Amino acid sequence: MPLVQYNQTDDPEENGVYACRMKSDVSNLHIDRFLSWFDGQWYFMGSDQKYRGNVTGWIGPLQRRM
Repeated sequence: MPLVQYNQTDDPEENGVYACRMKSDVSNLHIDRFLSWFDGQWYFMGSDQKYRGNVTGWIGPLQRRM
């Protein structure tokens, strides 16, 4: 299976759910978190609260229905 690369240069063009990479609050490591992209902003999943941190890479949009 081919390796999926994070996009590190652009913002998403489509609304949806994305696997996102960001710096950890407690260390120099990066963590992965699912966020929603909607109208040019990152949001926490299932919330109207914006994610205020810096997304350093993303993959998506992810398929939501099987």
